Amino acid sequence: MKFNITILLFAVLFCSCNVQSSLRKVERKEHFVLYDAIHFRGKPNLESEGLKPVILLYEARLTKRDDAGRVVLDVEKVTNEAKKAAQIPEVIVSTDIEKWYGDRSFSDEELANRFKRLFDLFKKENPKLKIGNYGMAPSSLNIYRYRYNHAGKSGDSLMLASWRKMNERRFAAMPHADILFPCLYIPEPNIESWEKDFKTTVEEIRKHDTEKPIIVYLWPAYYDLPWSEHNRLIVDAELWRSILEIAYKYADGAVLWASPVDKDKNRIYWDDPKVQAVWQVTREFIKEKELL
Repeated sequence: MKFNITILLFAVLFCSCNVQSSLRKVERKEHFVLYDAIHFRGKPNLESEGLKPVILLYEARLTKRDDAGRVVLDVEKVTNEAKKAAQIPEVIVSTDIEKWYGDRSFSDEELANRFKRLFDLFKKENPKLKIGNYGMAPSSLNIYRYRYNHAGKSGDSLMLASWRKMNERRFAAMPHADILFPCLYIPEPNIESWEKDFKTTVEEIRKHDTEKPIIVYLWPAYYDLPWSEHNRLIVDAELWRSILEIAYKYADGAVLWASPVDKDKNRIYWDDPKVQAVWQVTREFIKEKELL
């Protein structure tokens, strides 16, 4: 009888350990990825630290001006970039053509066709490539809210209606992207408002697409609004940790982007203590979430 009780206790303990192990696995989010687009001077390659590579292509590398001065695709440039991207089959590509979003000289349908052609040129070289455009979609709600309030306007419902109307153009092009890259840069140290807008952004995206991965752009500095007292200041480590946790909660990954200069065009170096404080938090986050 004593032997049987011992076996029973061991079995209960074993099952309990398995349940706890299973719970830990459930708590860990699968397939969340951090990508490296950090441009601080002297930054090393961080792939061994858990940041994956991303090919980020600004519009100067993809477009040209036509005879009327309009920004149009440069097929030769795009093809060259597509051939280079195809040499790294597993890498994701984020193009960054922003002028088209605000150009009302052509229709929403034409905008969608332009992005389709852009993405198709990349897919021609690598059919398995995953690609999307920065700010698609929608535009940054937290920054829009900050600007809206700064302009002396009020009323959350009016602001959201205006934001949604503005984003119809971006959502028209979204079906042609494999990855959605909304910008979630923080404009001020109000993490509660930022999280609220993050959640609204994801909900808005999911009204239009329920499947595509949402890889948000994050910047460990405040957004560069010239009139803001926070313009381009590196965020403190505690706030950055909250930003990463919120991204982990709502999104499928994040592109970590950072400008190499501050608001006065002074260079920002990798060994800057504020940068290192942010990086230390990022390393801890990667370890805790088992992202390496």
